[in-house]
Amino acid sequence: MKVADRLGIGIESFTPGGIRSWLDRVRAGGLTEAEHKATLNLVFRIWLVAFFLKVLGSGWDVSWHFRWFRDDFAPPHNINLLGDGIAIVLVLCHWYTRFAVDKLALRLMIGGISLFLVSAPIDVLNHRINGLDITSWSLTHFGLYTGTAILIAGAIRAWRIYGVGVSSRHFILGALWAYFLENLWFPQQQQEYGVIALSNFAAGTPTADQELLDFARDQAGVKVLDLATFKSFALPIQDWVYPLWMVGAAMLVLLAAPTIHSG
Repeated sequence: MKVADRLGIGIESFTPGGIRSWLDRVRAGGLTEAEHKATLNLVFRIWLVAFFLKVLGSGWDVSWHFRWFRDDFAPPHNINLLGDGIAIVLVLCHWYTRFAVDKLALRLMIGGISLFLVSAPIDVLNHRINGLDITSWSLTHFGLYTGTAILIAGAIRAWRIYGVGVSSRHFILGALWAYFLENLWFPQQQQEYGVIALSNFAAGTPTADQELLDFARDQAGVKVLDLATFKSFALPIQDWVYPLWMVGAAMLVLLAAPTIHSG
């Protein structure tokens, strides 16, 4: 219970009422300086865990869909959902207590998680109607990683402003920016896994299971899934998009930095 002591939470307070009372104390600014720093450290380390789970789940999800047919509760989806759940709780805590957030940081957090939560059920519905949507560039997928980018931007701004003087300041700030860049880089995985899948298919050793291969054949409306048809399934986006997005992602990070760090 050393962590609880540093946060100013007694062991007897680990009840719904006790936690609510502690949140009210945080909201009222009733933490000592030591408790405040300990709470900052804990909250933003939990943010790092949430984003790590989202990165792990989303990256695995891309490779999963090049191997198996879609499943709403596939392991990568579950990992991503866990990260999302933690992020939602954190945003709600920031909103309720106004702890370690200014107006812009909180708006970014709420806006980002809201866009993600709106896009997620629409994406599920899209899959139910149209089957597997393997491209990372669909409108619903765009909403998911754009919402995540806005959410990370809010966390970066909050930590940049309120993490001053905390020993782990540079580590956490660097990790948050790494997550921001990785999130913008996410669509590139479409080509990376697509090229691998195409190479394996051409060699006669496809990594996709039969159900996924049958789906690709049926979607194309052909009797036999040949190399050209498989390429249009695995790599539906023009090749020139990827180097353009590679440069664009780096530029977006640089363009976002002044806004996130202003104030």
